[in-house]
Amino acid sequence: MIPRHSTASRPLSPLGRAALAYARRLDLFVLPLREAAKEPHGRLAPRGWCSATRDSRTIEAWWHRAPSANVGVACAPSGFLVVDIDPRNGGDEELARLSRELGALPSTWTALTPGGGLHFYFRHDGSSVSGALGPGVDIKHRGYVVAPPSVHPNGGIYRWDAGSHPLETVPVATPPTWLRRMALSPRPSLLRAASGLDARESFLGSAFAALGWLGRELADGRRLARCPWALLHSDGRGDGADSSTVLFGPRPGATLGWFACAHAHCAGRTVDDVLRALPADAIDAAARAYPDAYRSVVWRLAGSRRVSRS
Repeated sequence: MIPRHSTASRPLSPLGRAALAYARRLDLFVLPLREAAKEPHGRLAPRGWCSATRDSRTIEAWWHRAPSANVGVACAPSGFLVVDIDPRNGGDEELARLSRELGALPSTWTALTPGGGLHFYFRHDGSSVSGALGPGVDIKHRGYVVAPPSVHPNGGIYRWDAGSHPLETVPVATPPTWLRRMALSPRPSLLRAASGLDARESFLGSAFAALGWLGRELADGRRLARCPWALLHSDGRGDGADSSTVLFGPRPGATLGWFACAHAHCAGRTVDDVLRALPADAIDAAARAYPDAYRSVVWRLAGSRRVSRS
């Protein structure tokens, strides 16, 4: 006897059909994301991109339960690295510079984001890659990307570029030599020499600790930290549990500290940017612990309401 509410005969939504096609026809590992959002669906994909699968029955069940769920593609299980171009952070200009100096990217699967960005898909052998190539040019591998026809938070639709649809004729390319070489190199900003002093004992460390954003101490005094822009990190890095975002201890004789994040959304961010992003109560907590550093902060951010004290 067929259950009254069986989903066997119910058609999938367009998003569900796309997810199923990616898994069945392209062997991609997919996962459901929240409706019109970039974050994994908490109930259906509790382990984030690690919940991704290409099992048809699981995918059908997911999108029967959440027909409007966006579609995520897990990069590493699918054998990809994805170059994510974010024009808001200068990614289009950086890509143009890299193409002029090193060579244009080959034709490959290319998705258009509603924010004006691009996702270039490339085959990858699974070796570790860096988090970014430069300002606004991110590398996704251990994580996921939002795939068409998902809905952006701004209401726009992710689409495949004309002539670059994976279900049509364009094969996914292997990355050019220069891209592979750069992707395997760590970002210079994370190679900043650590002072050896505990990053907790600094103005930034106190502010992050007040927010619960400060993680464990590393051997050289750095601290894992939650990135103030973590919600922009679609690969889930930067939540304070991995080393992609760190605070550095202050230089001898100083108390401010330093910040670095490997994600492309944060390429080029300065300490001043971090200070502007911190809530006023966190600034106040740090100011009480380090009044001399606070005077420097006020001088650096003169006119910013975010650092004014009541």
